[in-house]
Amino acid sequence: MRRILALGHQNGFTLLEVMITVTIIGVLMAIAIPNYISSRNNARTKTCLSNLQHIERAKEQLAAEDKLEDGESIAWGDLVPNLIKSQPVCPAGGTYTIGAVGISPKCSIEGHSLE
Repeated sequence: MRRILALGHQNGFTLLEVMITVTIIGVLMAIAIPNYISSRNNARTKTCLSNLQHIERAKEQLAAEDKLEDGESIAWGDLVPNLIKSQPVCPAGGTYTIGAVGISPKCSIEGHSLE
């Protein structure tokens, strides 16, 4: 015996409906993924620059307190934990170089610079 569906109701989706849905999802992903990656990179850069500014302020404070002259070297032990709670880490995986008094701290990642 065959079952007759009332009023033309069918179960499931047609191939065309599935293909349209997959296409729409693909287009949305093609738009969203590059924006997500770009936003993540921008956030990492801004966080790194903020870390460099904190290092610079701590260096300036140490130089003022200890009456250090330009060119005198500073180590992490001079800044941590008295002026900075802990040694900052670049979110992009770079390494920070403190630099001497009067020289801006640097990150090893291109574009992460206060200058």
